[in-house]
Amino acid sequence: NEVCDRFAVAGFNGNLISYLTQQLNMPLVSAANTLTIFGGTASFTPLIGALISESFAGHFWTITIASIIYELV
Repeated sequence: NEVCDRFAVAGFNGNLISYLTQQLNMPLVSAANTLTIFGGTASFTPLIGALISESFAGHFWTITIASIIYELV
């Protein structure tokens, strides 16, 4: 599962760099920074969910509410 995730992320990153630099005319350094911020945020959000789950809401309600938000957005 982790290997498939890494392949997907690598493909996504390559496509996003091309899109940001060619279609949006973003400089390469800015595109790389955008990708780094995106990846960092994507890696950090599970920690926020775990903190909420363990501290406040409980596992079931955290997963339920996060799934509803995910489907709506």
